[in-house]
Amino acid sequence: MKPNEALIWTLIVALCVADAAKVRHADEVQGNHSNQSGLEASALTKEEPPVTASTRQTNDTSLKSSAPMLNFLFMAYDRLPHKEVWEKFFQANKSGSDFRVLVHCKNATSCREDLANHSLFKLVETVETEYCFGLVSAMNELLREALAEGPGHRNDKFVFISDTTLPVKPFHLVQQQLAHDDRSHFCFFPGHWLEWPHSYGFLNFLSEFYPWHDVQSKQRMAAKHHQWMVLSRQHAEKAVQEDGMFPTLLKELKVNSGLPGTVSGCNDEFWHFNALYAGINVTGVSDTSLVHLEGMAGGDIKYDSDHLQGQCDTFVYWQSKNDGDGKEKQLGSLLEVDAFTHLSHKAGHPCEFTSLGSRSIRALRKSPFLFARKVMPQCTVSGQHRGKQFRDLADAFDTLVFSDEHLDDEDDSQLSLLAEQRAHDEERWLAQSFFSTFW
Repeated sequence: MKPNEALIWTLIVALCVADAAKVRHADEVQGNHSNQSGLEASALTKEEPPVTASTRQTNDTSLKSSAPMLNFLFMAYDRLPHKEVWEKFFQANKSGSDFRVLVHCKNATSCREDLANHSLFKLVETVETEYCFGLVSAMNELLREALAEGPGHRNDKFVFISDTTLPVKPFHLVQQQLAHDDRSHFCFFPGHWLEWPHSYGFLNFLSEFYPWHDVQSKQRMAAKHHQWMVLSRQHAEKAVQEDGMFPTLLKELKVNSGLPGTVSGCNDEFWHFNALYAGINVTGVSDTSLVHLEGMAGGDIKYDSDHLQGQCDTFVYWQSKNDGDGKEKQLGSLLEVDAFTHLSHKAGHPCEFTSLGSRSIRALRKSPFLFARKVMPQCTVSGQHRGKQFRDLADAFDTLVFSDEHLDDEDDSQLSLLAEQRAHDEERWLAQSFFSTFW
């Protein structure tokens, strides 16, 4: 063997040994992470009983608050365009006891001016952010500030809210749904589980050319979820502790790479769940594999589902496969046939509401969702209620959403009929197009 060749092979062996040590270290870290957090997700087939780990990290005696607190954590750019609606949502409840509102603004100066006369909203220190790739640090800063207020209650919740989100239930119903237990709410996209690489560095480089894979081996999967989640106190504490973990998560998962089997996405759609649970360990990944997640609302989740899974509290309409085939798509279809509701759609982004009809607002109120987005700052309200024309969104929501009186006083079944007729027309059009193409 020539000296140069010997040197090259020596370097390759050294790199492989170093990478093997990294893999062992990563496995140890993952094992310690799971053992310390008590949040490991175990893979379950339909024939196997649930195997769960305890989520009880905090002693009851250390939680001093007598009642759960809802922490509303707003992510804003330079203002809160719907603050008047939110003030009506909060008005019958006590700040600092029933709820707390914290706001992170990219442009703190503008937000300070916008919220000068709105004392419910407390600004936190601005941290550097970048859309899609650098929002996790701001979200964790909101968690850190909320947790610093006191020891709290086991059932405290930490609710992430965008500046274009509106509540579509009265406060007491939101409180009932969120504060009755100590579980987190994550909304998982349909069929967006990605395999975490088995190796690192040079070994990972080699695996690109020889991607060996044993389908029966235990795999570590990463699930994609909506950014607008609800965290339990335990998970909020853990997220703050783990802040800074997985700095190259999107790169590791090959998100936005365009490679087969990968997806597009943002860091805030992967980080929190996968940091809390160290991914999902799934044995023999298949569409029949069920995973039980201790400390998570919404029941067991399934690999490669066509539906949104978990607990989806915030309605968002994509007009794409991201909606799944469930309640999100059904509600979106109802809103689309309301002549007074206007939706604008950008590929790869949720629909934007620029106008809301009164019947659409009532449909949102009757839906299973607690919040809805993206309601744009210039969004108007159309339609009427008992002959009354609404001045603005705050006036309409105060009457149609935050009151329990008028849910069934008008027949809104016409929206459902119109949605059914539209679906029928689309099916007929597709059938006619198919036959005209081949005959």
